[in-house]
Amino acid sequence: MKMQMDKRPTLASWPKRVYAWEELPEPFHPALRDWKQNGMPPENVTYIPQVSQKSREPEYAAAWWGEQVLIQTAQGNRVDALTLDAGRVRLCSYQVQLLRCLVEFEIEGAKRAVFSYNKVKEEQLRPVLNLALGNPPDFLFPIEHPQTVELQKLLKDSYAMYNISKLCYRFGTRLMDFLWLRGKDRNLFRKVDPEYWIGATERGLTAISYDRYGTRTVWVRWENLTRVSLEEDGRRRYIRITPVQGMAVELPILAEQAGTSALFLERVDRLRMQELSV
Repeated sequence: MKMQMDKRPTLASWPKRVYAWEELPEPFHPALRDWKQNGMPPENVTYIPQVSQKSREPEYAAAWWGEQVLIQTAQGNRVDALTLDAGRVRLCSYQVQLLRCLVEFEIEGAKRAVFSYNKVKEEQLRPVLNLALGNPPDFLFPIEHPQTVELQKLLKDSYAMYNISKLCYRFGTRLMDFLWLRGKDRNLFRKVDPEYWIGATERGLTAISYDRYGTRTVWVRWENLTRVSLEEDGRRRYIRITPVQGMAVELPILAEQAGTSALFLERVDRLRMQELSV
């Protein structure tokens, strides 16, 4: 059987900011009609082509106008469109593997939006991500942690996680507490142990998993958090973050990390009650 080759240049699959309406494929136009009539410029739209013309993956168009975001997904002859207001995302999962980003929004009302793109062009989608997480469209999150003793120790222990954990500032400006854990990879052929990080800001929790294959970051609003607990299942111990809406997040811990983790979860519970009472 002869393999079909996608002969497009690599750049053909990268996200593209739309500068003229004719650059956007026609199936995405109907859902944008009202915004266009109200003056939205085409530059507010990013078109995300299929990774490969021979694949069955969908293509997307992400747009923003005022305080709203519109995510469109086209697959086959069908286009699904979902509009969400700024700050209505209850949980966001942001996964990076090599250059591929996968974003999942859990939205109030049991709605869900999923799209992926090449991270090289993420700046084109920054207004969409910002608005979805309750920030202004031009928000730039801090690029440096505060110079605290605890964070300086993290910098010494894990330069990688020190920098990756700055993603928490997309979901709050004050890092009030955090827990960093290094796991143990039992695969003898892999030399990099996984790392886990949980940070509490004034708006919610950020949970990060990091290993040689990539990172996954999950933001959960305080209002969408049922509980954060220490669980044990046979020989397996883990921290479980259980949201009201969206899938639970589980971060494995080692036996010797149970005490430190339990103390952190007690502090998180107090912070949650404190922030919800404001």
